[in-house]
Amino acid sequence: MGIVRKLIGASRWIENVAAVEAPRLAPEVVAEFEAELSAVAASDAYLTALGGSGAVAGADPLDAALLGWRREVDSVPMPSAWRNDAR
Repeated sequence: MGIVRKLIGASRWIENVAAVEAPRLAPEVVAEFEAELSAVAASDAYLTALGGSGAVAGADPLDAALLGWRREVDSVPMPSAWRNDAR
């Protein structure tokens, strides 16, 4: 009988929590968040495009600098992993 009362109490608690309305954000806060989120998405797409195999620098000097650094890093072969043979 005790477990049934606990389950009924839990279900009532869940109903009460579900009935509480979540706080609303001001429209200007939502707009600012969406603008920041779209800026992050645009930066991510930009870096993904520069990281692609067929990346070509555009008219923007930042494109040329980032692509140049990427090609410089890619041109140097990575050394093999360090090993400790002294046992």
